[in-house]
Amino acid sequence: MRRVLLGVFAFLFSHAIFASGSFFNVSASGAPTQISVTLCLDSRGPFSCQTYSVSAQDLSILTTVPNHTYPFAGIKINTPNYTISGVQCAPTGNGYCKFSVSDTSPTNITINSTASTYTIGGSLSGLTASGLILQNNGADNLTVSSGASSFQFATPVVSGGSYSVTVYQQPTGLICYVANASGTNVSANVTNVSVSCSTQNAYVANNAFSGGDVYLCSLNSDGNFNTCATTPTTSPPAWGSPTSIAFATVSDVPYAYVAANNEFSAGSVFYCTTLSNGNFDTCNTTPASPPSNWEPSAVAINTAQDGHMYAYVAQTSSTNSVYRCPINSDGSLGACATTGPTSGWVPTGITFATTGTPTTQYAYIGSGGTLSKLEQCTLNNDGTFNTCAITPTSGAPSWTPFGITFGSV
Repeated sequence: MRRVLLGVFAFLFSHAIFASGSFFNVSASGAPTQISVTLCLDSRGPFSCQTYSVSAQDLSILTTVPNHTYPFAGIKINTPNYTISGVQCAPTGNGYCKFSVSDTSPTNITINSTASTYTIGGSLSGLTASGLILQNNGADNLTVSSGASSFQFATPVVSGGSYSVTVYQQPTGLICYVANASGTNVSANVTNVSVSCSTQNAYVANNAFSGGDVYLCSLNSDGNFNTCATTPTTSPPAWGSPTSIAFATVSDVPYAYVAANNEFSAGSVFYCTTLSNGNFDTCNTTPASPPSNWEPSAVAINTAQDGHMYAYVAQTSSTNSVYRCPINSDGSLGACATTGPTSGWVPTGITFATTGTPTTQYAYIGSGGTLSKLEQCTLNNDGTFNTCAITPTSGAPSWTPFGITFGSV
């Protein structure tokens, strides 16, 4: 009797210790999804059950209890519109399917969607090189072959769901843009996402005292410039002295914005439609009523947290300001207003970054002249600058920051 009691005590003790941790090891693979499941050890009551959140539909299940098999373990799907396959069972009255599992023999279970699903895809143009990888909703990587004219993601979207198609990796020597990229409340197969690719180009603002210009340079596969020619090829505007170029797609039309700081008269910001070969088409000055003493030294584009797109123009003149200009639906700039400090800097370059937890938008402004420094400004939801401070806060180099950009190798 003493031996039996000791055995019972050891069993209960091991299960009491075990109950303080996880009962199962669950790994998920296959089609991405978010599903909640409850797993139980042979229906031993509520204290033998635990809920797990899994990220895919194919599950491999093991227990954490050594040297013990549970022939009647149970699994229940808590997320609506999903059923279980891969085990021979009929759900019990409380919705569980039973299966056998131990710490050495995994049980493989597939969870299937019972809701209507729809495919996400569309058309491709200009893909003359390999390397393009698309993503939907930040996952479901799709590698697209050179020459393809259409694409479709492997994982469908559940009825009422959403999609967001992005370029995860650009093809060699090309740059691709996505139109009709996102949607919500999906109720049919999506076929109108459009991906267009073109030769990757470099644009050079040629700042010259006596009439500068903009060069379009194609890139070789090794990243070196190939040929460079001025753009537009016909009827180029009287640029003045171009200093900076930025790009934005507005109403599915690609635009280039060129800041020109004319040394002899008022400067300009030009907005140019671009052709499929990268050349500028028509260029016009914007806004219709520029600020006084308008001498743009840099231009950058940023979408604020309120969803509106703005052009930011750094002006080096008697006003030494940064202007925030809303971008209209036709690509032109609306009324520009200053943002940030009203004195104490000579803005010469500007760029943006989003980082941190929670995410915060920052602008970085180079200040030249006798006020050589780099300023970091936090942005409000409407894209106006909130607070600006010199960065780095200590140990700054002896520098005169002009152009700033972010990149990775």
